[in-house]
Amino acid sequence: MRTDEELLQDVILYLNNLAEIRSSNEERGIIIGNRQVEEWNDIYDSAYKHHVSTQLSRLARQLETAYKQGEYEDNVINSTKVFMYVFDKCFDLAYITISPTGDRVFFKIEEIGNEYEHIAPSYWQKITKRIELIGNDLYQFMKGEGYMKLPFHKWMYFYMCAAETLALSFLLEQDLNN
Repeated sequence: MRTDEELLQDVILYLNNLAEIRSSNEERGIIIGNRQVEEWNDIYDSAYKHHVSTQLSRLARQLETAYKQGEYEDNVINSTKVFMYVFDKCFDLAYITISPTGDRVFFKIEEIGNEYEHIAPSYWQKITKRIELIGNDLYQFMKGEGYMKLPFHKWMYFYMCAAETLALSFLLEQDLNN
């Protein structure tokens, strides 16, 4: 039996393959592994990761409750909306961790699929379609690999952790001074 850490690691490896910029990945590539943000350090990383982990765990449980009550339908469209929402919120959270604005980031289930205010500059708007494709493909991968046989909150947490990982990687590759 594989551990949660091993399962999550497989999701992240697949995500990185989906998001890597290379000639054979022109539709989805958004990261190259060239970190521009030097301010990100262990203190930022620890505070950010703790906050995100708590928020994503809570959101996964809320989505599971909504699913059980018939208020959330598990399909690729809805899951991709969750992926994009988590990407946006984690991007904002990482941004204000580095460049404190006085703003706070809240993860609210009712915002998923709806308009919400962004805090960080709109770096990601140019890649929205790519994020959507990555979220869609990752969902299909997880479904094909049997992740959906896990409890709903667990596989959804893994899926949202992938969105968080992508958001942080993408932010750290941006020139925030330009």
